[in-house]
Amino acid sequence: MIAEYESETGTDVSFTLGHIPSNVVVQTAELLAGWWSEIGIDVDDQTVPQNDLINLAVFGVPEFQLFTWRQHAGVFVDQQYLWWHSKNAFPDGELSLNFGRLRDPGIDAALDVARTSATDEEAIAAAEEINRIFAEQCYYIPLNWLPWAVLSNSRVDGLGKLVLPDGTVVPELATNAGQFWTQTLYVDEG
Repeated sequence: MIAEYESETGTDVSFTLGHIPSNVVVQTAELLAGWWSEIGIDVDDQTVPQNDLINLAVFGVPEFQLFTWRQHAGVFVDQQYLWWHSKNAFPDGELSLNFGRLRDPGIDAALDVARTSATDEEAIAAAEEINRIFAEQCYYIPLNWLPWAVLSNSRVDGLGKLVLPDGTVVPELATNAGQFWTQTLYVDEG
């Protein structure tokens, strides 16, 4: 298909891959570039310090067509609204937290349903629709899943419990998974 495309268009299939200099990430990028090379894709492999890579993604620098990226923590699809909804996709050169500048009315509609759903069934159906669209369009290609953990001494309590000024406890996982607030921590002296 690649040779056919190149023959029909006169354009070589190529892209620039940006990634951080961590050894495992560099090895992964080399592996991917090797596989793509085997099928006729030219890859310009660019190692970039993490702080620079974040700035390049946030501002949509067109020199990079593909980044390896670790993101999208969360338990519910609604937690991806910021990263995937079109209203958070700004043109290259402007700050955009929708790093891929993803604009898809189907994903927008499903995110809106997930955000306002009254039942688990509605939220699950919306998440499944987003999954179908991602599978069809390949906006993002997930390569792995990273388990997170917060380790502490058993005497430390208050992890994952955010208490609002009026005393209301925010439900667990209502915010990003793995996030906790140090002001809620205390040591059980008992």
